[in-house]
Amino acid sequence: MTREEIEAKLEAVEARTETRFVELSGKIDRLGEILTGERGVLAQMAGLRTDVFAQMTALRTDVFAQMAALRNHTTAQIAALRDDTTAQIAALRDDTTAQMAVLKTDNLAQTLALKADNKATRWTVIATMITSVLAAAALVLSVQANLLSAFQAGQPQSAMSTPR
Repeated sequence: MTREEIEAKLEAVEARTETRFVELSGKIDRLGEILTGERGVLAQMAGLRTDVFAQMTALRTDVFAQMAALRNHTTAQIAALRDDTTAQIAALRDDTTAQMAVLKTDNLAQTLALKADNKATRWTVIATMITSVLAAAALVLSVQANLLSAFQAGQPQSAMSTPR
């Protein structure tokens, strides 16, 4: 091989290397454009990130609004239940007070009726005792009178029948 052939081969190799270098440089530029260009991956990711942040902010705002509405609704329900319970307790208290007043009146009437009944029973017992005492006295006097009359009736006979 001669020097000229070697130089020709070196030039051919250099030309091919140059071509490959230009091709590689073009591919790198194209990749850089894909990554950083106006419609590149990084721009799309930035756009997506902006969209995601906007959606997250909107969702957070919506969730906070729903939580506030739920809290207000729950507070209103609790207040309504408290008012209803207070009203029911007041109604029960009033009803119980009225029933106690009726029972007190009934108990007073029953007490007065019992006192009147006890008074009548006392008078009946007293009248029965007086009648029983009078009946016992009459019985004692009657028996005493019968014994006295039997004694007096038997006295003259004894005096006659005995020898002197």
